[in-house]
Amino acid sequence: MKKQFNSGECAYTLSGKGPAVMLIHGLCESGAVWKEHAQYLSASYRVMVPDIPGYGESAPFKDAAFSLENIAKTLFAVADAEQMDQFTIIGHSMGGYAALAMAEAQPQRINGISLFHSTSLGDSPEKQNGRERTVKVLRQNRDLFFREVFKNLFNAHRLEEFMPMVNTLIQESAGIETETVIQTLIALRDRKNRFEWLTQYGGKKSYFIGRFDNVLPAEELINEAIAAGADYLVSETSGHMAFFESPEEVKQYLNQFLNSVYG
Repeated sequence: MKKQFNSGECAYTLSGKGPAVMLIHGLCESGAVWKEHAQYLSASYRVMVPDIPGYGESAPFKDAAFSLENIAKTLFAVADAEQMDQFTIIGHSMGGYAALAMAEAQPQRINGISLFHSTSLGDSPEKQNGRERTVKVLRQNRDLFFREVFKNLFNAHRLEEFMPMVNTLIQESAGIETETVIQTLIALRDRKNRFEWLTQYGGKKSYFIGRFDNVLPAEELINEAIAAGADYLVSETSGHMAFFESPEEVKQYLNQFLNSVYG
């Protein structure tokens, strides 16, 4: 489905009945990464999977800057259109940053947050510099950028096993405008640190962590989860893409998390 909002057109899927859940994708992805798990959850939940503006089938922002706050406004507009007054969010990587922005803006509507390979912290100066270098690579060689980004997301010890998925993700990224990715990288570089807010958040909060995550080191996320008073699970076989790397483990985790919210 696609609907028109003030900031542009947003595509999303909606399936199932029951308590509401929103699954948000990460950088250079679309809601398609959640397809298997959305189908699985729809047996018990009303599941919405949006494409963030500029990704998948959603048009880039027209009259608004690409920011996590504007993503939050758009996704709330989608939820409003479907009468989703309260819901739980599971956000992958950048999707977790969007989830936090949504929950900070309207905490009374968000029953729980799962940071799925994600963090509540802002970028360190080192990571901010890395984003700037990445923008330069993207401007100079788009194909190299996407190839290296997607390869880096998987457990390096299992990369050969998942090269077909890497190639699929590369092919699907062809429709993403280069300027959208640049704006996204800048928005991620400058995003707000929401760790202190998360520690005070009264809803359910949980981290899903990949032991072999090259983007967000497992031990750092474990320490963050403990400090934030959140539950966490560590997948001992996954990198940054557990919905592909360990799908059955992810289903079990989603069941446990959502049961803790709605049980």
